[in-house]
Amino acid sequence: MDTVNHHSTGPKTPEGKACSSQNARKSGWFSQDLRVAENQQLAYAEFDAAWREELAPESLAENELFADFLRAAWHKREIVAAQNELTASAAGAAAFLNDAIARQLPRLHRYERDFERRAARHLAALRRLQAERAPAATPAGLSGETARQLYIMERETKHINAMLRACKAGILLPDTLRQSPRAA
Repeated sequence: MDTVNHHSTGPKTPEGKACSSQNARKSGWFSQDLRVAENQQLAYAEFDAAWREELAPESLAENELFADFLRAAWHKREIVAAQNELTASAAGAAAFLNDAIARQLPRLHRYERDFERRAARHLAALRRLQAERAPAATPAGLSGETARQLYIMERETKHINAMLRACKAGILLPDTLRQSPRAA
């Protein structure tokens, strides 16, 4: 007896493969390249600068983790904005539009959780890598533990200053990423 595979095995024709290869570009959230809308370029540059100043990646590995973190944090921010826009438009929409919006929100919530987890994972990995990095210079007469505590205090001070600048600039940071460097 022949059994039929009821699960999709993907496109078979070159045309189908070419079409499906562009699926990630529909929203841009899962594409390989980060694409920032022209009207968001300044906000993204400020977002990048604030996080870059706070996290101060140095090595190639740190910069790669930083880029992954930044992409996930930016996408989470975009998804939250899309959710807010959908729910605001639903307030005055007809009933059939509310049904369509209600079908979109669970997917956006899944995407938000996914990017939140990605951002937290990349941030934790970056902070672990940075913690392994030896402090630049240990002042004479300080023990290793005292120098480590001093290094942590300097990082926390940078974190607080970056948060204050981000708040003044109107950059909203994801709540889960507002933890101090010591908490990671």
